[in-house]
Amino acid sequence: MGKVGLEFPVVILGGFASGEFPLPETYLDHDLFDEHMRNHRRLLYVGMTRAMRGLMVSMPEGCDDQALNDLKSENWHIEKLTPNS
Repeated sequence: MGKVGLEFPVVILGGFASGEFPLPETYLDHDLFDEHMRNHRRLLYVGMTRAMRGLMVSMPEGCDDQALNDLKSENWHIEKLTPNS
C-alpha cells in the first residue's frame, strides 16, 4: 500500500514569534478569530503528523501561541535551550 502524504524522518517546526499566529485581542470579530485559529491548528497538525521518528517544535520563551499552549505539556519532552548550551 502506497503512502498518501509526505513523511520525513525528522520534522522541525518553528516561526512562532509574536505576530505569526492568531491572537484573540487583535480581532474585533470573534468568529473570524475562531476561523483563523482552526486554520492555524490544522497547519500545525499537518506539520506535526509528517514526522516519522522525531519532532522538534522550537518556540521562544513566553510564546503565547494558543494552539501550542493548549497541548498538554505532560505528553512532551521539553527542554529549555540557552545560547550557551
